[in-house]
Amino acid sequence: MERRWAGTIAVPLTRGARLAAIEVSMTIELEVDAQRAVAGWLGATRIEADPTTQNPAEPMDWVPGSSPKEKREATLRMAERSVLLGWLDGPKLSLQSPALALSADTYSRLANTPAGALLRARATNERHTGTASQGLQALKRATELALAEASADTDAEQEAYKEQLS
Repeated sequence: MERRWAGTIAVPLTRGARLAAIEVSMTIELEVDAQRAVAGWLGATRIEADPTTQNPAEPMDWVPGSSPKEKREATLRMAERSVLLGWLDGPKLSLQSPALALSADTYSRLANTPAGALLRARATNERHTGTASQGLQALKRATELALAEASADTDAEQEAYKEQLS
């Protein structure tokens, strides 16, 4: 639905339905097939075994966290972020209702996330002078670092790259 109806309210609603399914699924210890479904709902559709081991990796091994509880919380945070970003999918979507919903105390944690703050700012048409140039500078720096990392073949080049990061 997201691809077919991109830029419409179908995107956040579809993602909200996925979030609901994940919330229900994550209430119990997941078997491998259920883990594959949740991983797919999060967008990881090419979950494969680690080729360096005899045993395949669990489909949710890539999710941050060392305990099942931490993995569950990380999974839910990823799905919630996806829903918030779904509201930003289309430039013509009205953001007043979701921004109003985020102002409720119930959703204060979500409202304070970067995606929540962006959604609320776009709903009020907040514009700060200089943010465009700051964003372009950050994008330029990130691109430079990515190129440096990709081209660092030797130990000396990799050390030089590490120095740039610090």
